[in-house]
Amino acid sequence: MNINKEILTQFTKDALKNPFSVFKYSFFRYLLIGTSTFVIDFGIFNFMSLYLDTKPIVANLTSTFLSLFFNFTMSNFWTFRLGNAQQMKKLSKYAVLAIFNYIFGNLAMYGFIEYTDLNHNLAKAIITITVISWNFLLYKKWVFKEE
Repeated sequence: MNINKEILTQFTKDALKNPFSVFKYSFFRYLLIGTSTFVIDFGIFNFMSLYLDTKPIVANLTSTFLSLFFNFTMSNFWTFRLGNAQQMKKLSKYAVLAIFNYIFGNLAMYGFIEYTDLNHNLAKAIITITVISWNFLLYKKWVFKEE
């Protein structure tokens, strides 16, 4: 219990002295990259579905793929700061998780669109929050785990 109290005390001191210092903690870097990924995903999704008149499922397939590319790059080089070490191994693990998330997200989007009257943006938000909830732990403990 002491170590948690010490970490919390240090975190509080750091944050009060310089709010940007919270980014020395991987969880806060994850939140920033996750938020950026969300904005990119939603931005592309809405641009395609609203301005290019693309079907929501096609827009979702495209926006998810592009945001995953951004997320891997930033997670690898900034959030977990692992750089080029074991690049293919990390990329393989990320791909497995991304494929699972991609399939889950698109099946869920299809289900929401076909079987509910839920707004497609609300459906996208629910799906995204669901995926985010398990990704940090899987990234930290499996994909970007330091060997």
